[in-house]
Amino acid sequence: METFLFTSESVNEGHPDKLCDQISDVILDACLEQDQDSKVACETCIKTNMVMVSGEIKTKAEIVRDICCTIVSVSCDIGLDADNCKVVYIKQQSPDIAQGVHGHLTKRPEEIGAGDQGHMFGYATDETPELMPHSHVLATKLGARLTEVRKKGTGPWLIPNGKTQVTSEYYNYNDKGAMVPIRVHTILISTQHDETVTKHEIAADLKEHVIKPVIPEKYLDEKTIFHLNPSGQFVIGGPHGDAGLTGCKIIIDTYGGGAFSGTDPSKVDRSGAYIVRQAAKSIVASGLARRCIVQVSYVIQNPNCEWDEVPSLPSSAYPLLRSKFKPSTSTVHSVIDSSDEVTTKLLIKLQNGAFVEAVIMRYDTRLGKYGGQPRSGGLRSTLCISSLVGCKMGCKFCATGSMGFKNNLSSGEIVEQLVHASHLSQIRNVVFMGMGEPLNNYTALVEAIRVMTGSPFRLSLKRITVSTVFFSSIICDGKP
Repeated sequence: METFLFTSESVNEGHPDKLCDQISDVILDACLEQDQDSKVACETCIKTNMVMVSGEIKTKAEIVRDICCTIVSVSCDIGLDADNCKVVYIKQQSPDIAQGVHGHLTKRPEEIGAGDQGHMFGYATDETPELMPHSHVLATKLGARLTEVRKKGTGPWLIPNGKTQVTSEYYNYNDKGAMVPIRVHTILISTQHDETVTKHEIAADLKEHVIKPVIPEKYLDEKTIFHLNPSGQFVIGGPHGDAGLTGCKIIIDTYGGGAFSGTDPSKVDRSGAYIVRQAAKSIVASGLARRCIVQVSYVIQNPNCEWDEVPSLPSSAYPLLRSKFKPSTSTVHSVIDSSDEVTTKLLIKLQNGAFVEAVIMRYDTRLGKYGGQPRSGGLRSTLCISSLVGCKMGCKFCATGSMGFKNNLSSGEIVEQLVHASHLSQIRNVVFMGMGEPLNNYTALVEAIRVMTGSPFRLSLKRITVSTVFFSSIICDGKP
């Protein structure tokens, strides 16, 4: 195949679906401006003179009216009167999701797990300076120009709802898989307008003020097809003409997965797509490939991920990705095995430069007897975990005690000890060591245990032991 056609679409800010995207995003922005720890998953649905917002929302309904006024005129002619439209909203987040992902806001930002399962794609190509497909760039620029012409008054008949679409023809350059854009095959623009303008005037203005400033002349020829408001009349539009919903124009924004709009960084629909797009861009920009697509899939709250587990990337891409994107905040500094290989000590370096120890103890349950009979079972591994650096007790006979208390570990730093140990042994039991007092770091301890009993570790709760060294004030306070 020497040539093929590829089409991309874009929609303007007055399109009902994109209006919903913007309402969801402005609510997210307002929440993050007031509280940077906000966790938001906001969905918006609109129809004639009604806005319905639902999801994990921490804001007031007036925010919705603000964005409506910003995007559209205060007029019922387009189907959304920003001052008088009905607004329905819900503000609630599942505590199950909260504890699993961000530990009810106890985790540091770099320790927050994936907000849900899902798969995302990141793509990059060297056919444009933006490292995006040629047709996508042109369709997006046409949409932006259409908005500019409307706002500057160059096209006074224009109304915010509009859509653009570009089909580019590609040539298989030198049979090496690099698809090079050679011409624009088709341009489609549909834009809402008032009743004062004719179809001929619309076509003439779009060609002169929108298409010519955007599409380089070298891509246009006598065979280029123009579809300019092909339906003939587009007076009724916006929410009055169509219902809108957040995420319905997802392929315009991304390549697969969930919607971007209205989601904070803990939602991998957005942050996951961003990171794999950056990964693909890094590979193309570094000259390792002319086109690259990266796919990732997430398990909710899973902290265990390595780039080496991503198959089929160029071999030179792995060190590049490892240098730019770190899967964990701590690293294994050293591993020491006992002479009988029963015990393994891991010295783990934390992000702040401090060190903690985690110890794996192996045993064979078949060596003992129960009721005079050989016991069933087999090899087992128990992991002894630290929950803080140093110790408040100050025991002189103990190296940890003699160093004094340094700091508590976050729940993520506690869990990462299990992640590192799991690469060496299949861990069946976990013991929080009595070095220091685990219950003095109660909140992080409980959250770490919740993670360990969930996916992907799924440790039984009865196999996790918290070793206390004295009658903690936490117990006296009556906490569960």
